[in-house]
Amino acid sequence: MKRTHVVAIVISLSAALGLILLTQDEAVAQQGMDHSTFTLLEGPFESGPEVTAACLTCHANVASDIMSTVHWTWEYENEVIGETVGKRYVINNYCIAIDSNEPRCTSCHIGYGWRDDTFDFENPELIDCLVCHDTTGTYAKFPTAAGNPVLGEPIILSGVEWPPVDLAYVAQNVGATSRQTCGSCHFTGGGGDGVKHGDLDTSLLDPAWEEDVHMSSDGLDFSCTDCHITENHNISGGRYVADAYTGEGATCENCHTAEPHADVAALNTHAGFIACQTCHIPEFARGAPSMMTWDWSQAGQPNPEGGYPWIVSEEVNGFEVHVYDSRKGSFTWEMDVQPEYFWSNGVYDYALFEEGVDPDTNFTVNAILGSREDGKIWPFKVFTGIQPYDPVNNVIGIPHLFPYNADDTTAFWKVWDMDLALQEGLAQRDVEYSGSYEQIESVMYWPITHQVAPAEEALGCMDCHTENGRLDFIALGYSSEEVQVLSTFPPVPAEPEPELTEEPTGEPPSAAPSNPIDQIPSTCVECHSAIVNDWVETPHAHAYSNNGFQESWGERNYDPDCLDCHTTGYSPALESYHAEGVACEACHGQVPEGHPAVAAGLNDAITACADCHTVSEAEFRASLHEVAGMTCTSCHYAHTNGLRFEDQVTQCLNCHSHQLDDFAHQSHVEAGLVCRDCHGYVNPDSYTQRPDGQKPTGHDFRVNVTSCLDCHQDIELVPSNVDDGFSRTDTEESILLGTEEELLISELQAEVETLMHEDRNRTILNIIKGAAIGLVVGGIGVFICRNRSFITARFGKWDDERVDEETE
Repeated sequence: MKRTHVVAIVISLSAALGLILLTQDEAVAQQGMDHSTFTLLEGPFESGPEVTAACLTCHANVASDIMSTVHWTWEYENEVIGETVGKRYVINNYCIAIDSNEPRCTSCHIGYGWRDDTFDFENPELIDCLVCHDTTGTYAKFPTAAGNPVLGEPIILSGVEWPPVDLAYVAQNVGATSRQTCGSCHFTGGGGDGVKHGDLDTSLLDPAWEEDVHMSSDGLDFSCTDCHITENHNISGGRYVADAYTGEGATCENCHTAEPHADVAALNTHAGFIACQTCHIPEFARGAPSMMTWDWSQAGQPNPEGGYPWIVSEEVNGFEVHVYDSRKGSFTWEMDVQPEYFWSNGVYDYALFEEGVDPDTNFTVNAILGSREDGKIWPFKVFTGIQPYDPVNNVIGIPHLFPYNADDTTAFWKVWDMDLALQEGLAQRDVEYSGSYEQIESVMYWPITHQVAPAEEALGCMDCHTENGRLDFIALGYSSEEVQVLSTFPPVPAEPEPELTEEPTGEPPSAAPSNPIDQIPSTCVECHSAIVNDWVETPHAHAYSNNGFQESWGERNYDPDCLDCHTTGYSPALESYHAEGVACEACHGQVPEGHPAVAAGLNDAITACADCHTVSEAEFRASLHEVAGMTCTSCHYAHTNGLRFEDQVTQCLNCHSHQLDDFAHQSHVEAGLVCRDCHGYVNPDSYTQRPDGQKPTGHDFRVNVTSCLDCHQDIELVPSNVDDGFSRTDTEESILLGTEEELLISELQAEVETLMHEDRNRTILNIIKGAAIGLVVGGIGVFICRNRSFITARFGKWDDERVDEETE
């Protein structure tokens, strides 16, 4: 095989191999490293920390990042209020506190073995890598094992079997986080599905489009970290200080900008003081029920046979939920819950144990901070409870629930004695129990930010701005005068009808024309400011105020008939009008009571324009566009009056692109003509002006032979007597319908055929030239291949290696 051939083959194979490797690298980059190839992860592993030790051989630098996150420390420095909060310190109104209950509560910690206050937060091998990076769906922490999975034999808890986890299999199949891994804690926190958050539950593993447009597989199919941006394992978003207000991390603005409603400026204004979630999450718990109340005062009751625990279930919208459990008390659940709304600046003042309680008020777990000055109106799930407290020491009671071991005689879930449980639980906070407890009502606020509904289900104006609307404006701090305004729609005081402005015949206007935007109702500007901004730049807005009209009107001695078109609502009887220029009501009529729930009117698209544009209307009625069912707004934007496409040619080609395929149109385009040069041609200077000042506009879109004469001036025609109401010159009289037109058409057709014939000749000539050149080049190539000996004798030895070297 010649060296040239070998080199070519090697180059081709190298390129193919490079492409294959590039494709594989891209796949690895998208899917993550294939851990199944690592012998280090083959196991067997006897514990979770052994897996972590293997992970750290490659990811040693990751440990320090993880151990500084809230997910690891369960601690957060709230710099706004100067307190240290986090799961380790705050009180709640579901299981109350983790003190003495660590093995149960820490099943949602990202570590192994947090059983008591001796847990070593500095030991990186206690990090649980698998709980976040499992892709098999087989990894789970056992609910009462301090964050450890089941190993060895299966364990049965409350009638449910928990199979052992194959640690090696999970480790060899780790990957990116997912809704399932995040949801293993966040969907079922507080002891069950949908207990805490109103907008997080297991339905989000595969939600319907109607439940969550972001996470639905029919929508964007987001994973949690698509919004909760992660850097160095520090996940944005949280419930201690919501970073939605800091402009960092999990914010709607990251994708939708601070002004997401391009067409409705009023909604963008609302976005400055109303959270996006307020309108776009009209209800929460749309996929599964959410627990709304928890009453600890009912806990400890045995079943009718005297046994424990006693669990009572009911059905809520097709879901079976526990409404009573001896271990925790009674509960209520709801679905499709309308949130409650409060001002929030994203900071919460969490109740700390040492702050005590005021028995004369409800116990607030996390007070919402924020006001009209620094917050937004935000939707919340309000979770209420009844829980024990020590009335002597005025502290929240912390019950010891989960037994330390088989010998424990104080755990409530073992001995069913709340006094003993409170004594042990409070001892973990170094507080002596007084020996008596009472119940206090409590409230906890959960901001709603998931389960975003489709846009068409978002709240509308009338959902809030009515007498019985969603928002309690009094509770939100508005004055009674403001409430009266905000509880009606449009949310501004009713405006009196504008006084009619008299314009006496034969006299100039008494005052200079005003700003067009002052001529329309402020309610239109409030909600449709983007449209108003478009309109105010149009001739319609200035139909009365522009200098050209004012001068022409003066020349007509201020003829009141002109005001039919140059004002809105002109009354000939009163010689008065409602507004200068062509304002909103000229096309939409009076805004009906109850708008926007009651739609505003709209005149027929052609008739509305024809009231003033009479010549254009007559032309359009005679066009094929009208026959095809088109209207003025098929080509023109109603509010800007401009074309719907960037220029006239693009506008026409949107429907008539096939016309460019025929020679007549193509040749005219090549000559630099555009569609309207022929199909909308008018020569206003050749027409005497009509009494109303209007002139033809070419909206019949027929080819006017006058336009042909501009280019084809050598054609002579005989005059005709057809009259359509316009005065014409002699030349124009010669080109109207009749025998003369037929002569013109035949002459033009002959010219077109001549041009086409010449074009075909040029095409054939080019083909012949190309073929000749190809034959010459091909002949030379054949000659060289067949006469190597001649070339060698004439020019020297034919040396493949020399040629290769020169080529290289």
